[in-house]
Amino acid sequence: MTDEPVQVHTLPVVSRFDVCALPAGNPHWEDFLITVERVARGRWAVRHGGKALSDEGTWDVEGLPSGLSDEWLAGHRFGLDDALELAVVEAPKITANGTTVDQALETARQAKGQPEPPVLPGLRLMLHRRRPAPLRRQV
Repeated sequence: MTDEPVQVHTLPVVSRFDVCALPAGNPHWEDFLITVERVARGRWAVRHGGKALSDEGTWDVEGLPSGLSDEWLAGHRFGLDDALELAVVEAPKITANGTTVDQALETARQAKGQPEPPVLPGLRLMLHRRRPAPLRRQV
């Protein structure tokens, strides 16, 4: 028996994306945050405030996983590209605590006394799918 070096192949896995129409640093950023979360292999949920986005464009309360029917899951789970696109489209439409994105931006601008950077319409996410080379560690 020989003691050969063990090769460890550890790769990070992305399991969540944050999408928000407010710029980072805005005090209301988390209130308007939409998350795209990996929920199963190849399936992603678009979530905001305890609700999940449906394929019909409605935000529905998401119960416990054990109580979700196959039909409900089919209408609220997406491939990654579709989930990210839906989140980007929905982000400017979010209302949190009765406040719209535009109102939150204006409030922050007035509080700072300077203009907020504009929200870019038609924002597109470019994903580069490149699998990094595994790191090799010798023991």
